[in-house]
Amino acid sequence: MPSGSGICYVPTVKDVQFPDLRSFLNQLEGDRDLRIVAAPVSPRLEAAEIHRRVIAAGGPALLFTRIVGSDFPLATNLFGTSRRAEMAFGRRPAQLIRRAVDFAQSAFPPSLGKLWSARDLVSAGLRLGTQRASVGPVREVEPDSVDLGRLPVITSWPEDGAPFLTLPLVYTELRKLGAAKLAYEKPGQTLQATALVHEAYLRLVDVEKAQQWDS
Repeated sequence: MPSGSGICYVPTVKDVQFPDLRSFLNQLEGDRDLRIVAAPVSPRLEAAEIHRRVIAAGGPALLFTRIVGSDFPLATNLFGTSRRAEMAFGRRPAQLIRRAVDFAQSAFPPSLGKLWSARDLVSAGLRLGTQRASVGPVREVEPDSVDLGRLPVITSWPEDGAPFLTLPLVYTELRKLGAAKLAYEKPGQTLQATALVHEAYLRLVDVEKAQQWDS
């Protein structure tokens, strides 16, 4: 937004497919819908507070390039507006949902003609899913050992017992594991995050299938 103009630049959504996160960030930067934060920012409370204020104001995506204690950048608020969400995932998901809702409202009483008119829903549903790939930017760095402590994991609230590491299902399992292991330790003892996540993962997945996928 030019200084003093009072006019906010809002680029239109383009039908672009992004092969990776890097290309999505480049597009947001080109659209002036990404702000790069080059100043040092703490992952404990500070980054989360900046994120909350920006998203509450309907602001841009953020890319923190200097997270204290980590050599990785941190991107937040990527899907904080309907425009960015539509850019990332495309118009098709929203159109498919609207089409399904319209059909559900008009399908009763059912008839062969109505079912035939909804054949596009079946075709679209069959095309949904994930795609497995053997190459990508995520494979550019493959260290000999993995240390999750290097990630810029955020602590959002002062009362949080630890940084928010994963989705709620895994987080709940981590809490159970951590409590069980620390019950026999001295006060002040901490646990190694990577080992704890590995054990939680093995409890949540089919180990035999995971080993087949990994091979």
